[in-house]
Amino acid sequence: MSEQKLLSICIPTFNRVDFLRYNLKSITDQFEAEPALKDIVEIVISDNASADGTKEIVASFVEKYSNITYHRNETNIGFDRNLNNAIKLAGGKYCFSLGDDDAL
Repeated sequence: MSEQKLLSICIPTFNRVDFLRYNLKSITDQFEAEPALKDIVEIVISDNASADGTKEIVASFVEKYSNITYHRNETNIGFDRNLNNAIKLAGGKYCFSLGDDDAL
C-alpha cells in the first residue's frame, strides 16, 4: 500500500480543455524538474461531464503520471458539488483547490 500523499491538488473542470491542458502541463513540468514531487503530490480532477475532449486530454496525462486521478460525472452536477467531489476523491493530508484555468 502506498503512503498518503502530502498534497492533493483538486481541480474541478467543465468544457475548458485548453485551459486544463495548460494547467496540467504547468504542474507536470514541475514533476519533471523535481521527480520526488510525484511521491508527495497528487492531482485530482473532477470533470462535470465535459463534451470538449477533456477526457482524452486527461487520459494522455494519466498515462504518463500515475499520481493523477480522473473522475467524470455522468451529468453536470454544478460547480459546488463538482468541487466537493474532487475533494472527496482526494487522499492527501492537505487539499489545494485549483481552478482549471489557473497554472502553477
